[in-house]
Amino acid sequence: MAGSGIGVLSMLGLNTGFQVYFSVMIVSVLVATMVRVYENRWYLLSRNRKLWRRIRGHACILNYIISATFFIPFLFFVPDQTEAVPVVLKKVPCYHLYTQTIPLYVFTLNPIPVLATVALFSVVQISLMTLFVCLTVRVLAIQAKRNTTSQYTVTLHRKFLYALMAQTGLPVIVVFCPLLSLFYLVPMGYHNQMITNFIFISVSLHGFFSTVLLLLVHQPYRLATLRILKCGCMTKNAVRGGTSFK
Repeated sequence: MAGSGIGVLSMLGLNTGFQVYFSVMIVSVLVATMVRVYENRWYLLSRNRKLWRRIRGHACILNYIISATFFIPFLFFVPDQTEAVPVVLKKVPCYHLYTQTIPLYVFTLNPIPVLATVALFSVVQISLMTLFVCLTVRVLAIQAKRNTTSQYTVTLHRKFLYALMAQTGLPVIVVFCPLLSLFYLVPMGYHNQMITNFIFISVSLHGFFSTVLLLLVHQPYRLATLRILKCGCMTKNAVRGGTSFK
């Protein structure tokens, strides 16, 4: 696991190891937030959850702390760069082309512990998301069967759940699927700069696609955005016509 920092943080002189940590932390906290969203939906729909009500805040904080810190121990095992860089360049000779202008940074020479830890974290978080989705569907089914909630309300909850699932599916496609390829490429010692570039381009586009999907699947956000854009157009036309609105 090695690379070169070419972004703004590198220009500011931030250690590349910390940049790696921040990158992993951002994705892991994103996953923890997804778990929080599903848990909150289930909690609002369910009733008589006194025990969970007492511990849910602590459980949420604990999950965020784990997500933000589980990768920190690897920062203490970063190898000596004067010894590690020649090893990597020997395994990947073509990387000499890049190291002529940008220094190479080796995060670890043994990627298996890092990948295993990230995989374990991912499995736990995905299991939690699946659990809360199943619990939410179960609550909706029970409410519809017992007629404790109007059919219209149940339909709204179901639509909102589907929207959340669609919004969650986006990071899986845009972020996790490209990163999963690293679980194969890194242990195999295969380096392809084009594949690496596409992986990080895909991950970087998550914010853009997430915003577009938010507007597509959630009607209130979509209507509010259209209302703002419409007001902007009306104001522009009014100024051109010599009229003003207040």
